[in-house]
Amino acid sequence: MSDPKHFPDDPLQMPPPYWEDSGALDQFIRSIEMVVALLPGLFDEGDRISPLVDAYHERRDANGPEYDPEYEEFADISNDFMDLEIAIVSYSDLCVFMGGISVETLINKFLVYNFHRDICEPLESLSPPDKLVIASALTGFPGVKSTAPYEATKQLSKKRNAFAHGHCVDRLTSNMRKNHLRNEGPGIQNARRSVDNLVSAITWYLCVHDYLCGITKNQYVIGVDDKADSEKIRGLLSEVRKYSFSGIDEYFPYVISRKDCIV
Repeated sequence: MSDPKHFPDDPLQMPPPYWEDSGALDQFIRSIEMVVALLPGLFDEGDRISPLVDAYHERRDANGPEYDPEYEEFADISNDFMDLEIAIVSYSDLCVFMGGISVETLINKFLVYNFHRDICEPLESLSPPDKLVIASALTGFPGVKSTAPYEATKQLSKKRNAFAHGHCVDRLTSNMRKNHLRNEGPGIQNARRSVDNLVSAITWYLCVHDYLCGITKNQYVIGVDDKADSEKIRGLLSEVRKYSFSGIDEYFPYVISRKDCIV
């Protein structure tokens, strides 16, 4: 392993040494891959059980609430669909969390390979949005606060911090009681909301990635490995966007459709 004491101070003399990622980007990509793999099953299962659910509720309407009072029959019909939903929610949450870490890694890499050690090291304690502001200004592009890359960094960092501190990311995080307590019972996050969050996280990540690649002085920041990863992420985003969630089904919180099918 290289001795950090002998790393060059001038970033434009690098690489080597080469960048070693924390592993967050791999988790970010893997979580998207898992959602892409699960969405066809959710679509197919939703299509399969739709008439079964309609028939179930017709029987319930005809017989009154005493029919299947514990919803055991309904659970038998919808269990596979719900299991797919839970998996998609979990991997989407992982994508958002790892996206926040991966964006900070992008900014850290940019700093290390564009600025002298005496400049970049004191910036380590700053938040990712603040790091981006300084990195951009020092590169000759001030005013990034009013741009999409800054907002993308801010949103991903906000969601990552909410997860890291044990908060529900879709609620006010400055008040612990308001964040976690509900009047109407336990909240249920469904695949529609989670896939929307996943798409936002990927879009934000690529926004920051493309911005930094456009202003870097050191081309290693957009080297071969980085290009391969970013192109893979773009391809996965296209796959996710083949599915859309819209409207409100009579018995489910959304209707799922796919570009090559009409439901």
